[in-house]
Amino acid sequence: GKYPEGFYRVMWKNFKRSKKDFIVYAGMNLLPASLIFAGVGMAQMLAPFNKEGNILTGHGITAILLEFLIVTLIASLMIANLLSYFRKRMRNYSIFTSMGMRKSTLYTLLGAEIVAGIVSMLVGGGCIGGVILFILRRIFLSRYSMDVQPTKVTAFSYLIASLILIGISVIGLMIIRDFFLYRELRKIQLGDVEKEKMPEK
Repeated sequence: GKYPEGFYRVMWKNFKRSKKDFIVYAGMNLLPASLIFAGVGMAQMLAPFNKEGNILTGHGITAILLEFLIVTLIASLMIANLLSYFRKRMRNYSIFTSMGMRKSTLYTLLGAEIVAGIVSMLVGGGCIGGVILFILRRIFLSRYSMDVQPTKVTAFSYLIASLILIGISVIGLMIIRDFFLYRELRKIQLGDVEKEKMPEK
């Protein structure tokens, strides 16, 4: 059955009380998101130098390994941040699950928060990454006299960066769902039961 209107008001108040956790979660994602947007944009901006074999761009196995290492590090930071947020919110929602809130409702609420975090990450990361790219392009144009000029970053680069970030987020959600979510919920519920036990006389 449907929940009464008061239930959703309580959920909204619960989220507002924990908005600091959400702000930290969204804010921690801004750095890796900005790096992804800036990195993909740089690849397009410096594409002419790849054709010319310019030393400003990397080549060969070393460049590939470096890029892989950077993406892996960024993905690890994002997944760790997502896991930390999940654990905090699961503890926050434990009282409602113990009172009979359906798991499907819990997953819907958590999913809505995660989607909101991803949207804010894409918007904020895209803006910051765009500023970084603008500054870097101005530096190249003002300090280096080259026959080949860096190209302008198009919407295609932002699309690719967004897909990379969404892909990392989806992988993180799959890992959390399969290895942490059920265990965390069970652990919290059992912990609440232990706390509620009457002391022995």
